[in-house]
Amino acid sequence: MKSIFTDVTSELRKQYKILNERLKTIMKNETMNETEAPVKKKCCKAKSAARIEKVRELAYLKWEAANCPSDMADHFWVEAEKEVLDGCSH
Repeated sequence: MKSIFTDVTSELRKQYKILNERLKTIMKNETMNETEAPVKKKCCKAKSAARIEKVRELAYLKWEAANCPSDMADHFWVEAEKEVLDGCSH
């Protein structure tokens, strides 16, 4: 007999995997943008890493505030991404 804990843990692992794949895609896109403008490479890399960390933290806070729904990780990531990018000067 499976417990609720097992189900939730399994779902969280799936959502974590989805978010990690999304993060890899973002990092890949940022790296591609950096190679197009090598003069700004160090600055862009630092800013992109900081932005991604802000997105990660904000998405987690939004997810937690919504009582940790197991099927909405992408939704909170996209929301956080929009908020962070709207406030970005780069």
